[in-house]
Amino acid sequence: MGLGGLILKLKLTLSNVFQIIKKLFSYLIKPFKFVLRSLGNWTPLRKFKFAWQAFCVLEKYIIAILLLVILAANGKLIWDFYKIPKQYVPVAGGTFIEGIVIKNPTLAMEEAKNLTNCGLTAYSTDGKIIPAIAESWQISPDGKVYTFKIRQGFNLEEIKNAIDKAKWQGVETKIDGQNIQLTLAQPYAPFLSYTTQLILPYGPFQIEKSTKTEITLKRNDNFYQGKPYLNKVTLKFYPTDADLNIDFKLGRLTTAADVDSKRNYKTYQFPLPYSQMLFFNLKREILQDRTIRQAIAQNTPLDKDIELTLLTNDKDANVAQAEKSKEDLAKLRIKLNIISKDNLILQKVDIPTRNFDILLYEVNLGSDPDLYPLYHSSQISEQGMNLSSFSMPVVDKMLEEARTTLDENVRAADYAKVQKILDQEAPTIVLNKETYNWTVSAKVKGIIEGPRMSAAGRYLNIWQWYIKEKRVKK
Repeated sequence: MGLGGLILKLKLTLSNVFQIIKKLFSYLIKPFKFVLRSLGNWTPLRKFKFAWQAFCVLEKYIIAILLLVILAANGKLIWDFYKIPKQYVPVAGGTFIEGIVIKNPTLAMEEAKNLTNCGLTAYSTDGKIIPAIAESWQISPDGKVYTFKIRQGFNLEEIKNAIDKAKWQGVETKIDGQNIQLTLAQPYAPFLSYTTQLILPYGPFQIEKSTKTEITLKRNDNFYQGKPYLNKVTLKFYPTDADLNIDFKLGRLTTAADVDSKRNYKTYQFPLPYSQMLFFNLKREILQDRTIRQAIAQNTPLDKDIELTLLTNDKDANVAQAEKSKEDLAKLRIKLNIISKDNLILQKVDIPTRNFDILLYEVNLGSDPDLYPLYHSSQISEQGMNLSSFSMPVVDKMLEEARTTLDENVRAADYAKVQKILDQEAPTIVLNKETYNWTVSAKVKGIIEGPRMSAAGRYLNIWQWYIKEKRVKK
């Protein structure tokens, strides 16, 4: 190929390049043309048109190429910006709406107190007692005097009055400088758990408005642990599960308990210290025979047929468990007659008089392993919680020692010995332990699962929950 051929080929190549640029340019210029047409005869744009027409074709191509280079450079800058490591951090904002079934409207305000109140101390997410309004505390060597140092900014008279109103039995309250001093009549190892009770009005939220069916709370910007992220919490109350489920399925609620989960929701589980138990009434002659109690506890058939009555309340879970127990005991040659009653009647009539052979009931065992209320002989009285009427002097002695000593090793040893005796005597049987199932929108972050002392414990770290977030550099 000669020089002329090379020149011709170069011209063709350049022509192709210009055609490609021209095509790209035509695509780039279309939006500008649309804007120019839309804005009509705006003077600055008319001047731009005249200036543009002054350029030759080659100059227009060069300008288009420069524009492409500038766009490409900016695109790279934007890409490099997004490649920089980022993370999402919580920011303030959002409303948390919870649906709650309450058959007794007077209990609605008690639900709100779980958010508006706090205690001298609190439980951590791993079940330990940690400072709250009291930033620290000391216990006297004899275990009778608890001295709580109160954080700055709180009214000690108000705190003292709240403690007095709580009526902690046998506790004297005294203000000593920046301290609240509580004096017990005698040492009581589980006492510190009492100080977690929500009796002080310094919680993470404050009531903004209240009706019979709804309570709206706003965040407390002065909360001692820090300003909550959530702007508001709304508690909506429903008379039945069916009513609540309608609003939940329609997406009107952020959360509800014991509902079927759905897309973009997560179910959190909080094991509670509530146990569903069988209490054998040892005042009934037939149940004074330990072999019968052991046979039921160990699921071993008897050598004869017997008939017993089981009493429970009308709570669905307890009635269902009663029916299951009836089927299970039938295999052991025990005919079980079930009676279910209103819980208030049980508490006022049947339980105080021990009017049952077997009682199926839920008991809150609490955070402290104190077995005194359930098995000490002094609690056999009508007001006591020794529902099986179990009595054994050696057990009484160990339970008394365990609740008065502050030595955790001694307590653990005593409770281990007591449990061994209870396994042999079988005055009670633990059937199930309760778990609080809470379904929450996936938009809500910061919730920590784990054991809680009550259903109210689901709010344990609510001041850290958030719905809104933003992207920042790491």
